[in-house]
Order: sequence, then C-alpha cells, then structure tokens
Amino acid sequence: MVLPDVAEVAATLERLGLRRRITSDVGDWVDLAAPGGGLVAAHRAERPSVQISFEHPDVQALAERLEAAGIAATVVDESYGLSLRIPNPDAGVAPAVPAGTEIWVNQTQTDLYGYSRSDT
Repeated sequence: MVLPDVAEVAATLERLGLRRRITSDVGDWVDLAAPGGGLVAAHRAERPSVQISFEHPDVQALAERLEAAGIAATVVDESYGLSLRIPNPDAGVAPAVPAGTEIWVNQTQTDLYGYSRSDT
C-alpha cells in the first residue's frame, strides 16, 4: 500500500486555505504555504509518518554553524537539494518522540527539474 493520496491531501489543505507552492510533475510530492506562514508537505511513501522539518537557503552554512556550537549535523544530498539532519533533543525522552528521531532542515528548493512552482 502506498500512502497518502497526495492529490487528496493537497485538495484538503487547499480547502483549509493553504496555497499550493511546489508540486512534483509525477504527483508524488506537494508543498503548500499557510496564510500566516509555514509550510505543509505531503509525499507518497510506503507507510504513514510525520516529519518535522524546516527550510533554509544555505544548509551547508547552517551545518557549519551548528557544528561550531557542538551540535552534530549531517548534510544529505537529496534529489531536490541538500537536507540537513540533526538529532531531535526530545528523541527517546518525550513519549511521542521515538529514539533516533531527527529534525530535518531542507535547503530552499531552487532546482525545479521535475517540479512546478505555483507561487511565482
């Protein structure tokens, strides 16, 4: 089973007032901007999950700043750009946050090969 139905998730979020921002050409990814700020994204996956993530224009520089402050940071090259991963400080401590959970900081997507931008 593949979840979620990305088109249905996007339609529901649009009915709630969010505005489509970036959509993959194959329909397996969409992110939407909330009226008061922030983003929500949905993408097709083998199992349902939630991932807290942020967006930053230069994750490489951010990783250097975090490392200088003594915070472990890993930069991963994804198809849409770079993604910074840092250990979630609540992982294994807060009941709803499993051990090993990471916080992601995705590089602001500028390469739109395979994607369409709706907010320009």
